Parts: sequence; C-alpha cells; structure tokens
Amino acid sequence: MRVIVINAKEQTIGEAEVPDSQGLDMLKAVYELIGGGCDIVERLPIPHDNIFVDEEGLYRQSFYWHHKRYPMPIAGSAVVFGRRNDGDNITGSTETVEEVRDQVTFMGQGGRIDR
Repeated sequence: MRVIVINAKEQTIGEAEVPDSQGLDMLKAVYELIGGGCDIVERLPIPHDNIFVDEEGLYRQSFYWHHKRYPMPIAGSAVVFGRRNDGDNITGSTETVEEVRDQVTFMGQGGRIDR
C-alpha cells in the first residue's frame, strides 16, 4: 500500500510502499522507514489519515517537524497511512505528497524552524 514518509532528519517528504496487511510484515516495513519502533499518534484532523511516528523520537533524535493540523511538534520521522471507516484498520494514504508538504514545517535540530 502507498504511504507518505516524513523524514525529519533529511527534511524530505516522499512516497513508499509497504505490505498491504495488518501484520508483522507491514510493521517491519514501517520500522525500516522511520528508523525504529513506532507508535500511532492521535488521528490528524484530516479525514481518513493517521500517522505512525518513531516512539523513541524524543530520546534518540532531536529533529522536529510540525503539522499545521496537530497542536504539538513531532520528533523523529513518520509514516502517513489512511484509515478505513471502521477506524481500526489502516489502508494507503488518502493524501498526496504535495498536500503533506503544504502542511508540514520542518523545525530542524532542537526544534528551530528551518526555512
């Protein structure tokens, strides 16, 4: 399935493919994309999308970014997934790379805004 990858350290946003399953293969692919274990962040106020972030991003990295529809800066890299109407199952992202780029501001190391 198509996902959007936000790389905080490299300050890039792009697409990737992960296995279309709810199991271990999908989680392994996400771990590789974000560089560690992952945790789900509250649903973004974007219809049908969630983000998975590096659960140790605050401890291991000091590269931050901010999503204009989420109240707090986020540490580390993330993967944007879609969610099905039942809210429990994930699917490919409904957002385009360009839409995500318009909503993300990279804050650099230590939380400074890099423009």
